[in-house]
Parts: sequence; C-alpha cells; structure tokens
Amino acid sequence: MSSLSVKDDFFAPNDDVWARDYDGAYNRLHDGNWQTFWVSKKTQDPAERKFRWGLRLLSGGMPPWLYFDGREHELVRFDPGDGKKAPSELPVDLAWEGNYLAVLDVIAESEHSLLVASKVGLLRYNPASGALTKADLIASDEPVHSLARDGRGRLWLLGKELYLLPAGDKHAQPIRGLPVSAEKSRLLGTAAAHPGGVVVGLNRRGILFVETEP
Repeated sequence: MSSLSVKDDFFAPNDDVWARDYDGAYNRLHDGNWQTFWVSKKTQDPAERKFRWGLRLLSGGMPPWLYFDGREHELVRFDPGDGKKAPSELPVDLAWEGNYLAVLDVIAESEHSLLVASKVGLLRYNPASGALTKADLIASDEPVHSLARDGRGRLWLLGKELYLLPAGDKHAQPIRGLPVSAEKSRLLGTAAAHPGGVVVGLNRRGILFVETEP
C-alpha cells in the first residue's frame, strides 16, 4: 500500500494498527504489512461512518475491544472480524435516568469496571453487564470532567476542584487553592520524572504540574 488517506486510526491489544479510510475500508498493519478489508456501505451501520480519531483502548482480551472516543464523548466497540465477517465499530449507548450520557473521560478501575466522568457525576460502568451506577469517590452530584493515574497508580479527578484518591482510601481528597475550573481545565497525564503528580491543562493560561508526597 503506497498511500493511505486515513479517517481514523487506533491500536489493537495485539499492537496491530487499524486505520479506516474515507472509502469506508478498514486497513490493518500487521507484521509490517497492510491488509485491506472492504465494507459495503449498504450494510454498514450509519453510526460507523462517524469521523473518529485518537481512539483510546480500554480493554483487551477477546474482541470486540472497547475504546473511548474523546471527540464524540462516547465508548466504542470494535470487532476486527474473522475473515468471514467484516470489521465493524459501533458506539455503546449509555443513558442515565433516561437521558443520553456524554462520556467526558473514562479510566479502568479494574478488569470489570470503568470509571466514567460525566456532567451528572462520577459513574461506574461494567462493560460485561452494561450496568451503570454512581461511584461514591466524591460528592455524587458533582460533575467530573477528566481522570488520570499518576506513576504510583493513584487516581486523580478533576471536577469543581482537583481531587486525589490516596491508596487504600474510599473517598478522594480535594487539593484546594489551585487555579483550576471544571470546564476550562483538564488532566493531561503524568511526567515520567515525577511519578507522584499530574499535569493539568489550564486552557489558554498554560499548564500546571501538581505533585504530592507518597
């Protein structure tokens, strides 16, 4: 394959790279070689035609695999097919109290549980059963916009304030006095040289590095 006009691309648990082009075909990079899988637009679900980028892998194991689409604020299941069945990707429809739930961020809590950040608060999602419940790590009605883990595996949450869940605790503790806001700040990740902290994006105001003692 000499060229590829990519519409979206993402990694699989086995380190294959998948890319979907503007013709709707799926392309897989495996062992240094590209393979193309054509999908009929007549049989393709309209939801599959969304423009996606930067899908973040949430679960491995047997397919279909679960991803987070930060642009569309939703979870996506991707099935690579088996040679007889074409690859496919479909959104996971989440609802809370009968209303559509926009997923602002998500992070794995365990093998069978995901923490979901949303405007209705922090939720737990079980991918196997589809159950969605409130997580009581902070006030149940406080919107949560982003989540991260530092190099020590501790959970950080950004809502009205920045929170840290110490190891072994059941409730996150606020870190007060920081110039953060729920809708204009975002957890960007960690710094390898400082495993006890996180990087917070402050929109046009720059970035902030927050670190705590073990």
